[in-house]
Amino acid sequence: MKIFRYIQLCFLLTGASSLIGCKQPEVVEKEDPTLAVSEFPIRVWIASPVSDIPIIQRQWQAGSEQPIEIKQVHAQDLLSKENPEADVLVFPARLIGDLIAKGAIQHIPENATKDDEGNETLPALAAERTQVQFARKIYGASLGCSIPVAIASNKLAEQISTPLNWDSVLGKLDTGSAGNWPAEVDHEALVDRYLFILGTLVEKNPTYGLLFEVVKMESRLKAPEFLRACEVLQRLTEQPGGRAAFLSSHSDAWIWSASNETPVLGIACPSELTGEATSVKEGAILEIEHANLIGWNTGGGLIAALSSTCQQTSHSLTVLKWLQDGQTRGVVAPLVMGIEAEQSDVELLTWKARDASRAALDSDTLPFEPSLPHALDYRAALAKEILAFLRGDVTAEQAMSNTDQAWQEISGDEPNNLSRAYEQSLGL
Repeated sequence: MKIFRYIQLCFLLTGASSLIGCKQPEVVEKEDPTLAVSEFPIRVWIASPVSDIPIIQRQWQAGSEQPIEIKQVHAQDLLSKENPEADVLVFPARLIGDLIAKGAIQHIPENATKDDEGNETLPALAAERTQVQFARKIYGASLGCSIPVAIASNKLAEQISTPLNWDSVLGKLDTGSAGNWPAEVDHEALVDRYLFILGTLVEKNPTYGLLFEVVKMESRLKAPEFLRACEVLQRLTEQPGGRAAFLSSHSDAWIWSASNETPVLGIACPSELTGEATSVKEGAILEIEHANLIGWNTGGGLIAALSSTCQQTSHSLTVLKWLQDGQTRGVVAPLVMGIEAEQSDVELLTWKARDASRAALDSDTLPFEPSLPHALDYRAALAKEILAFLRGDVTAEQAMSNTDQAWQEISGDEPNNLSRAYEQSLGL
């Protein structure tokens, strides 16, 4: 059953808001889901690029007289503020561990995720269930999953008919001037691409973690697959124009690879595209052989959750249900990076990417790392060293060793606490 169904149940069940602990201006009877309009606007913070807030507000006002106040913030705003002045927080899924640790969001009560017969009404897709759960509790509505895919130009797609391993794929790529290193680097997208490659090489069971050894909270960065992922990424940047493409945004990489007239391969997340990239029809989604896994959720898809400072629970739960509604997402998805909507145009490359990712979306073993506290810090340290390696400043071994040292410093005096948080992020 779709996730908006259980959010609707959260909103309908009389006892849900009192269990959550928000201040509530009214009590809603289950038989009458209509809410009285409050004079206070529902405060929604979105920690993701938004191109047009007024359109989103008009979409809400088309079906409700309840005032709403939408504000775009940076992810660091959510992490730095002790008490966000918001009722609903919309944020990249990878922040869930941090926001729980600092008490910024609250979980949905167990009875609010069950129907009248006591059956669970969690999202149908396993990846959506995974990214809204922490310590086996539900923390909101999943609005999109960030699963990178390999995009082949038409020229490359013509040469490949079956899934190939990296050695075979890399041998078919065009060679030439890789271009200059870009002045600005999208560090998050760079890490996403690295994790995608890593996911094709890992043979370890992801249940007990892939980035850390869960008991000692020691990184696995020096394992062979991490070094091999560096080498594959390096070769991909050596394609004509590859340096800019692999260090740029997901949208830029999407357009570069799909519209290229030479045999090239790019990596990007279809859930994190904006503007022109969303309407691309050229190119193809290339299936790469995986050693064990079938993808990696890099945590860029958005989650909508109740803030710990929520003051209007019932109205806020209505906003979560509204955001999850298919019609709403059809309007909002092109405006907010990280929100996905169902598509009917099968010629769009984004539709093909979604279709190719269905098995990953429905996998109970799809990695969702890192999503523990300090996730952004771990990713930033990894991005720094990957970039140094690509530019020839360090070897792959040195890059992973340096990242390991940085991760130890990030963990600091909290290895035991973080080990438990890591277990919880893995659903253990």
